[in-house]
Amino acid sequence: MLEIRASKQNFLGMPVDEFLREHWQKKPLLIRQAFPDYQAPLTPEDLAGLACEENALSRLVQHDRKHDAWRVRSGPFDEKEFPALGDRDWTLLVQDMDKWDAEETLRREPIPRSGRRKISRSRRASRPGCAAAGA
Repeated sequence: MLEIRASKQNFLGMPVDEFLREHWQKKPLLIRQAFPDYQAPLTPEDLAGLACEENALSRLVQHDRKHDAWRVRSGPFDEKEFPALGDRDWTLLVQDMDKWDAEETLRREPIPRSGRRKISRSRRASRPGCAAAGA
């Protein structure tokens, strides 16, 4: 995986056209500091609450260290499941955040129109020890 750092001139760490041509839905890329002032709009608890909703598209990804195996389950989830997950080895994903979070559309503003049409769904993820992240 390629790891790069964003700058004020290139919030994607490279020109948008290069990002869309070379990386978008093609190669893994970690962009550090892409949105340095980003404040998570939802707490992990809020995200877990959404994952319990019948109409929310959600997935829980868990890693079993002992067997080095991954497991993915689709929601909705029971809210009682989350406290038992512990502090590591899982990620909660909630799709279509623009349907649940009115400010989601505003977060796309730095992306030019040509890139926005490629965004079919937005998602938020929560990991143990982190606030909501992702897009």
